[in-house]
Amino acid sequence: MESTLLLRFPTSVRYILLAIASILTGMLAGFIGYWLGQYFYVPFLYPFILLVIGLILYFPSLRFFGTSSSLFNAFCGFLLGLMILLAFHYVGYSLFREKNINTFEISSDVDQSTASQAVDSFLQKETGWGGFGGFIKYENSQMNPYVYYYLQSGRAAHTLKIYLHGRTGWAYLTGEAAVLSIGSALIGFFSRKFFL
Repeated sequence: MESTLLLRFPTSVRYILLAIASILTGMLAGFIGYWLGQYFYVPFLYPFILLVIGLILYFPSLRFFGTSSSLFNAFCGFLLGLMILLAFHYVGYSLFREKNINTFEISSDVDQSTASQAVDSFLQKETGWGGFGGFIKYENSQMNPYVYYYLQSGRAAHTLKIYLHGRTGWAYLTGEAAVLSIGSALIGFFSRKFFL
């Protein structure tokens, strides 16, 4: 059963609106997911949390702009997942740049443009890449563990450290991408059954 709002949009307009909604919703979900991740981040579980955030925000778009083409809806779902992943990591990159530009400005007494070039040079030197790609590669090279504490009688009896860097980090990033893009695409594909 189509909503009355759907009847107001020609099919071609719905295709455009759904694609735009997918991109914008993915960006918003990635941003929200990043900030929530500062307080609660569990590797292997968090990509699913990001997916749920994205889908909750995306349901109204599917309801009002979903098309009669399951494949196009799946494509827009894929776009949603991809944008969640990119936005999630891009927020980290933006904060990394801002922090390091400020550090270079203060420590080397240079202007913002020079400090920005210094950050790009740092990433290029460390990874061989500049910009966002260099940041992703740099983050993957770091040995920052995720530490889990197991409590027994109110004390930390055991700890588990998970290192996500190198091949393991790339595998995790690939898994994140798969969960987000494939999960969103499947929801888009089956959306006609539930929303239209």
